[in-house]
Amino acid sequence: MNFFNQENYPVYIRKELENMQASIKPLLKKALIYGFISIPLFGIAVFNLYYIIFDASVTDNITVLLILFSVIGALGLALFKESRLKNKEAQESSLRYITDRMVKSEVIHDDLKEGYLRKLKAEPYNQFNLFSEFLAQEERIRRVSEKQQDDNSTSE
Repeated sequence: MNFFNQENYPVYIRKELENMQASIKPLLKKALIYGFISIPLFGIAVFNLYYIIFDASVTDNITVLLILFSVIGALGLALFKESRLKNKEAQESSLRYITDRMVKSEVIHDDLKEGYLRKLKAEPYNQFNLFSEFLAQEERIRRVSEKQQDDNSTSE
């Protein structure tokens, strides 16, 4: 299950996105299941409650039916709310992963890290673009330092 379109990203970014995806996949799976179950339950409950309330011909056990469909509707709404909470947890988990990854980076200087972390805190909705930018910067620095090491070893 791919949550991100990874075809346009370089290999080093794809690897990080796959790692993040592995950590949030269970949460998103639960959110998806709860959402798929909640919508039909709520729809059935609303349709049947509307039919029972506005159709005068239904008189037998109307109380039992009202309670039954009210409970089904409440269950549907509860599952929908749980789905939204799981989605929020997944977003927070991905933000935590990105923050931890930025903090643990040994390639990027602390001042640059702090700048990225400030941007991330100010613009959490833009987290994937900032993370991609961070990883690209990290890769550039890594390549420059490798090139310098190669140049130093060949000049000796």
